[in-house]
Amino acid sequence: MKQNKFFEDLKEGLTAAIEHERGKLDLRTTELEIPEPPPALSKKKIKTLREDILGVSQPLFARILGVSPAAVKAWEQGNKKPSGTARRLMQLFERDPAIFQSFTGLRTAKSVGQ
Repeated sequence: MKQNKFFEDLKEGLTAAIEHERGKLDLRTTELEIPEPPPALSKKKIKTLREDILGVSQPLFARILGVSPAAVKAWEQGNKKPSGTARRLMQLFERDPAIFQSFTGLRTAKSVGQ
């Protein structure tokens, strides 16, 4: 039964492609703006974000980002660079600490100081 469903889906897709090529069918298109890769972060910027803006320890920051505490320590010492995913999350947290707060339920250092 699965093979028949696969064949039917494939046949339907090919038929639509042929009709589109012949001008008999308009296909829906979507345009997306793809963001630039997250920026590189210096060891100082990472530490400032963690301590001064978010107000969390290395182990807690690591847990929130889904990395090991050793990774955060290595980033802050300049021995390693964070992945693109970690950099994107840090970019979002820096841009709007409220995102961090809503994501974790923790109050940020900035919100405490206000």
